Amino acid sequence: VAKIKFSERATAIIADVAAGIIRHVSIGYAVQQWAESTDAKGQRIRTAVRWAPHEVSFVPVPADPGATTR
Repeated sequence: VAKIKFSERATAIIADVAAGIIRHVSIGYAVQQWAESTDAKGQRIRTAVRWAPHEVSFVPVPADPGATTR
C-alpha cells in the first residue's frame, strides 16, 4: 500500500484516477531483505519481506494485473 501525493498541476489525472479510468500502477523497487523457504516439492522460495520503492507510475497495461488503485 502506498500513499501518493500529486502536484496541483495534475488535476485531470487526479480526476481520472478517482473515476477509475486510470487504475493500474507499476512500481520500481529495491529489495532490502529476503526470506527463504521451500515449498512442498522442496523448491526454494524467496519472498521480499522488506523493500523500498524507487518509482510509482500509472500505466495502461500493468505487468501485475492486481496492482491497482483503490
